[in-house]
Amino acid sequence: MHHLNLGSHENLVFVNEYIEHLRKRVERQECIRCEKTIAARNALMNHIRKRNHREVNRANHYYDKFYIINYLELGKRWLDVLGEDFEDTTTAFQESDEELEAESWCEWQEDNVDLDETRVVCLLCDESTERGDLLIEHIQEKHGFDLLKLIKDNKLETYERMQLINYVRKQV
Repeated sequence: MHHLNLGSHENLVFVNEYIEHLRKRVERQECIRCEKTIAARNALMNHIRKRNHREVNRANHYYDKFYIINYLELGKRWLDVLGEDFEDTTTAFQESDEELEAESWCEWQEDNVDLDETRVVCLLCDESTERGDLLIEHIQEKHGFDLLKLIKDNKLETYERMQLINYVRKQV
C-alpha cells in the first residue's frame, strides 16, 4: 500500500507487530481507517486512495500500544496528553470542523441551481432531459446501452456505480 501514514518512525514501537496487524487487515479486505470490509482488493485500494484513508482509526484504542506517546503517562491516551498541553484543542478542532462543514453546506445550497432548471445529461451524447428515467430510456434506445441491466447483472454497489459512470464518461 503506497503512501501509508503511520506517523514518524521515531514515535513507533512494536513496529513488526504493527505492520503484521495492518497486513492482515488488508488481506481481510478491511479499511484501516473506517474499518469497513470491502468486497474486493482492488475496490479496497480504490477506497483507501480516493477517500484518503491512509492512516489508522484514531478512535481505535488497539493502535495506542504502537505509539511511544502513550507510554509517557500511564493510564492516559495520547489525546489526553495533548489535551493537557493544548487546552481544549480537540474541542476547538471539532467545533471548527463543524463550522467549516456548515459553511460549505450553505455555499453548496447557494450555488445549487433551481430544481426546476436541473437537467440530466446523457453519458454518450449531448442529449439532456428533466428526469433520469427518461434519460435511461434514451441511452437504451439511441445507444443500445442498458445501464440498469449492467448494474443489476454485476451487482454494483453505489461506489462501483460511480466508478462505472466515470469510466464511461472518460471513454466518450
